[in-house]
Amino acid sequence: APSSPDDPPDMSITVGGRTISPAFPVVDASPPSPADRALTSSLRAYMDGHIPVESPAGLRTRERVLSALRGIVRAWIRHVTLVDRRLPREVADGAGGEMYTSGRCVARRRRGARPARCRSLTG
Repeated sequence: APSSPDDPPDMSITVGGRTISPAFPVVDASPPSPADRALTSSLRAYMDGHIPVESPAGLRTRERVLSALRGIVRAWIRHVTLVDRRLPREVADGAGGEMYTSGRCVARRRRGARPARCRSLTG
């Protein structure tokens, strides 16, 4: 259905092939005031000098590495299921896991660090 002027704007963005949507609805969709624009400009200037931002090429590399790491983790889960736990192949084929990344900037470094944490799911 087409959106009406009263509908909040879609604030979703796509980063690295993933669409990210806000967890909460927009509180105020009115255009920014001159004071808002000045504060935004000040914040951008600060961020440009103090907060590392990953380049698009760096982000693509990171996504490729994380994809390869996901494959390694899934193979490890399958191995543990079949060899160490001696469970049937059907169980190993359905075994899964999740990999989480957390973005945090590291002080005095040009690039942000993104440690990965893996968790095997048991059922």
